[in-house]
Order: sequence, then structure tokens, then C-alpha cells
Amino acid sequence: MLVVGLWYTHEEQISRSSWWYSFSGGSLPVSPLINYGMGHIRGGSMQPWQYYLINFFSSAWMQCIGLGTSNVAGHTKKAVYAAATFIAYSVGNIIGPLIFDASYAPRYDKSFTGVMICFVICFLCAEILRFFLARENKNREARYGPPNDVHSLEDLTDKENKPFRYHL
Repeated sequence: MLVVGLWYTHEEQISRSSWWYSFSGGSLPVSPLINYGMGHIRGGSMQPWQYYLINFFSSAWMQCIGLGTSNVAGHTKKAVYAAATFIAYSVGNIIGPLIFDASYAPRYDKSFTGVMICFVICFLCAEILRFFLARENKNREARYGPPNDVHSLEDLTDKENKPFRYHL
């Protein structure tokens, strides 16, 4: 993020960091592919690197939490969003191990395919959400003018607070 934040004007920084965050979710399908390939390495100088790449996608989870709560206004709506995110995370952790059936051993090719499909769906949902939020920002800009902090501390939802803009 530091690289994206430097050397740009404020207007450029918003769009560049938006795309940076958006495509960090693209690591979701790429990381398992790398790990799957490296998991079949037996010996050699690449074997120690297998363990460093296991949690390559965890940055996308932190961005999901951070960007989600910053894109929702109103105390109740923020609490519901945070609870829904936690529930979805928990359901994913319950379903995830069920994909890995013992009959797929030792390579778990079908399990890997299932995980990849879930990651690609997650990435596509994030990009679709980004598209709709950007469109809503443009509509609010045209209808209500530039954003301001007049109602920022009031308990208004993002629909009620007209100067509110979604962070992309």
C-alpha cells in the first residue's frame, strides 16, 4: 500500500489504491495453484519454500473485514455486517474440511478443484460489488455533489446519509 500511496496526487491515489485492493483478491485463485504445484516437489532447493506460501491469501481476508466496515454507515448496519462476515467465515471453515474426503487421497485433485471454484467465485463477487459501489458513487456525486462530513458522526445508514461515499 505504501508503494501505491507515494508519488500520486490525491485523485490518482484513490483510483490506484482501489485497483490495488481489488486485485489483491486475485491472489485467492493464484496462491492455491502455486501451492498445489509446489506440493508435488520432492527434495531440491524449492521444498523449504512450500511452507512460506501456504497463507498467501490471508491478506484478502483482512481487507474484507476492513473495507466492509468502512463501506457501511450506521451502527446497527455495521454490527449486522460484521456478524454476517463472521458467520460466512465460520460456515466456510465448517464446509472446507468436508471437501477433503479420504477417498480423494493422496493428491485430493477434486478437493483442490472445489477450493479453486470457491476462490474464483469469491473474487468475482468482490469485483461485481466494486463495480456497483463505483456506480453508486458516481450517481451520488452527480445528484448530491462532492462528499462532506456534515453527518459523519450521526447514526445514519449509507442510504440516509447522502454525502456518504463508498471506499473502493
